[in-house]
Formats: sequence, structure tokens, C-alpha cells
Amino acid sequence: AAAAAAAAPPARSKRASAQDPESARCKLDWMMMHCFNLLHAYFVPMHEMADDAGRLELFRALLAEFGRTVLPTHQSKHVQYLLFYATKFSKDQDLNMVFLQYLLEKTLNPAEAPVMRRASAAYIASFMARAVHLSLYLVQTCLEQLVEWLNEYIRLHQLDSLSLSRHLMFYSVCQCVFYTVCFRGASICEHEGGQQFLTSLSFGHIISCRLAPLMMVQSAVAQEFSKVCKRYSIAYCMPCMRQKASVMPLVRMAGDRDEQGLTVDEEALQDFFPFDPYKLPLSAVYVNDLYVQWQDRNVSSGSGGGDDSEEEDSASEAGGGQHSGPASLDDSNDFLRSESISFMSPSDSCPPTMTPDQHDFLGHGKKVGWY
Repeated sequence: AAAAAAAAPPARSKRASAQDPESARCKLDWMMMHCFNLLHAYFVPMHEMADDAGRLELFRALLAEFGRTVLPTHQSKHVQYLLFYATKFSKDQDLNMVFLQYLLEKTLNPAEAPVMRRASAAYIASFMARAVHLSLYLVQTCLEQLVEWLNEYIRLHQLDSLSLSRHLMFYSVCQCVFYTVCFRGASICEHEGGQQFLTSLSFGHIISCRLAPLMMVQSAVAQEFSKVCKRYSIAYCMPCMRQKASVMPLVRMAGDRDEQGLTVDEEALQDFFPFDPYKLPLSAVYVNDLYVQWQDRNVSSGSGGGDDSEEEDSASEAGGGQHSGPASLDDSNDFLRSESISFMSPSDSCPPTMTPDQHDFLGHGKKVGWY
């Protein structure tokens, strides 16, 4: 009920909302604060009293509402953080497992609507990348299942040619895996056996298949993934990145069409990552400590920097100038960079103007919508 209340826009005309967006955002911030307070009031006593049955029941109720109202919502920006906050109260990762299993079942189930499958893949990627309280063991387990699905898909379609519309789900899952490795690859490799684990996933087989996923996923994700793979000797991606520069213009000119005859282009894979930086200043206090901030570990130093620079130039060229990639991180802390956002003028009733400290390497979060 709390999620539904926060998801509903304020009872005012569209014209009034358009004329006063700062006031609308202020109201949304206070509504999110109220919802977070409610969740805190329910979950904390259950957690402290070891009421595991009640805790799981409440979380499953939230998850059901999430599936009905939030997951189908295009580019929901804030309400999903209520569920993100609830997973904080996991005991032995139980709530995290329930959430990821729910999303995996939707992503890998061919009977689900394609839009729901793609949205679920985006939630998997963003949750695994951003949740501080998620164990690396669960990240690795989820990656294994996704990569297993990718390898089976490649086996079944090994003779197919490039087609974004026909293989859109494949590219969505690839982007999910690559994005997770961008954020979690370093942490996994720093643990014993982590590098061997990522190597065992055989990313080289995936990126070199005829479907060429590095050509289709977002350029910033492809560039950062290739850097992580090179840094930890997981796979060598630069030949695919260079090929992207020559092939993608031809794909765009071809005007790929989906089953309904609608044109499909690179924008089809501009899936938002739903746990990108939280932009409401007051209610952000509930999620700031639960959130993995982007740390660039690929800045070259000392000798050997020349090769890295050369590869970054090639990767940027392969991106075709379509996205703001991580080639220049001097003034940014996140490879999905976003612009500074001024929310509202200071007043007694509204939060003060906020300029985010952290930025996002795909440029998400530039606009703050109702949700």
C-alpha cells in the first residue's frame, strides 16, 4: 500500500504539475520519507525479535506490489528504492535471494512479456551492482545462471546474423552481465578464487559469437567492461570494440524492425538501471549507506599507460559518439555520468537545492520524474 501511495502522482492537474515541477519533487521526497519511515517501523522490530516468518511475509507482500505496479512502470526512478531498502533487513541473505530469484524467473522465462523480461534484467543488473548488503556469493551465483542462459542461447542461434530486434532479450541479458562486471568485477577478483571464477565464465566465447553483443549494448558499458576484462586478464575485448565502429553505422542504416514492424535502433538497449543514483535529497538518508558508489579502478599510472590510452581511444571511437562514456573521468566519480541537478529553491517546506556528488557513467538521472 505504501508503494502504491508513493507511486501515485499528486492529485493535481497535468498543467499545474508541468508548471511547478520543483513542488512536485518536494512532495515526492516527503512521501518517500513517509514510506521509508513505515518500512523502518515494521521491519526493525521483526528483525530484532527474529520474527523471520513475519519479515518474509511482509517482504513478499512488498514484492507482489512491486511486480504489479513498479516493475511495469517505464523508467521508475524512486519508488523501487522502497524494496531496495527492505532488502537491508535480510538475515543470511534471505530477502536478497527472494528478490533475485523473483527477477531471474521473470528474466529467463520465455512465457513472460518481453518488456517485463527486459525490465527484470535491468533490475538484476542494478541491484547486483549497487546493493552494499548483497554478498559476492549471490552475485557470482546469479552471474553463473545468466551466463549459462547466454551460452545456451548462443548454441541455439549460432548461425544467426546480427539482428537487434530478433535477439533483443539476448542483448539485454548480456548488458545485465557486463554492467554487473563493471561494478563488481574488481571486488570479485580481489577475493580468493575470484579471478578464476570470472575466467571460467568464458566471456571470450560470448563476446566473439556471431551475435556480437559488445556491438549492441550501450557503448559506455562495453567500454568499461572491456577495461575490467583487460585489467584482470578475463577476456580481450578490443577487436570486438574496434569492429563496432565499422559495423554499427551499417546496422543503423539497415533500420532493423521488430515483429510489429516498428523500427528498432540502439535506443532499444538504453535500459535505465533502476538503482542509479537516488536524487531526492531528504529521503536519500535511508539509502546512502546501502549504496555502492562507482570507483574507477582503471586509471592508468606509471609505465604501460600508453596501451591503455590507445585502447580507450579505440573504444571511444567504437562508441560512435553516441553516449557519454568513461573516457574522461577527471570530473566524474561514476562511469554513468549525470549532470548536476538543481531540484528546488530553498524554502521552509522544501529541501534545499542539491547537486549530486556522485555521477553516473551512462548519464542517467538527468531528469527526475514522478516516480
